[in-house]
Amino acid sequence: KKHLFKSIKLFTKGKLNLPNDSSAGDIYYKDRKIEISIKHVDGARLINAKIPKFHKGIPLEYDLTVKALNEDSLVIVTPYADDKKAFYYNQKINNLSATGTVKFGDEVYEFKDTQGVLDWGRGVWTRDNTWYWSSMSTLAKDGTPIGFNLGYGFGDTSAASENMVFYKGKSYKLNDVDFGIPADSFTKEWHFTSKDKAIDMKFTPLYDNFNYINLLVLKQDSHQVFGVFNGTIRVSKDLVVPIKDAFGFAEKVRNVW
Repeated sequence: KKHLFKSIKLFTKGKLNLPNDSSAGDIYYKDRKIEISIKHVDGARLINAKIPKFHKGIPLEYDLTVKALNEDSLVIVTPYADDKKAFYYNQKINNLSATGTVKFGDEVYEFKDTQGVLDWGRGVWTRDNTWYWSSMSTLAKDGTPIGFNLGYGFGDTSAASENMVFYKGKSYKLNDVDFGIPADSFTKEWHFTSKDKAIDMKFTPLYDNFNYINLLVLKQDSHQVFGVFNGTIRVSKDLVVPIKDAFGFAEKVRNVW
């Protein structure tokens, strides 16, 4: 499937002046394809973007305000056993409440009680790597925020991993995870499990956002699959977090850069 839109910026070498801190600093970028800004205002992030020719000449604009509901977030530095200079510093903030509008041509979509995630990272990567990442943020019927971050595949995770579930604003550490991706298709049902049996979830794909890029110096083969999770995550003997019809995504991405 062909991507609706993409904009790639190579060899920026710090010219974009991106913030060194995920909790402060604004971002603004503009080229002939896209204009985007992310600003910190009163504990929230204001996200605005304009893409004049998003799909078949139709413009896309969005104006969103996102704010964290959880007290906790995930922060991790992942080293590489085979390259002492390589590392990845990453913060994930689940259960970001998103409000605002997205306009596609004359169509207007209002966001209310919508959940999102912040993925903020810096690092020195190895040349060829593959990661598996999944994230979900939702509100239970009683308004309780529930989310998780699951991942594996790259770096040395023998000391710590990025597997964590968020429930009622608090974070709970998880051990290993396997996504159980069907060998013959990314759009068939996945089965998320762990060796300690704390994770047991079925993932029903709805859309595979497949992307393949080959620019000689940079290659990417990615399947970012959006779908619905159902199952449970056990964080202790007395606490089992139910996951019911929760929309999220799971991906397998190989990068060569």
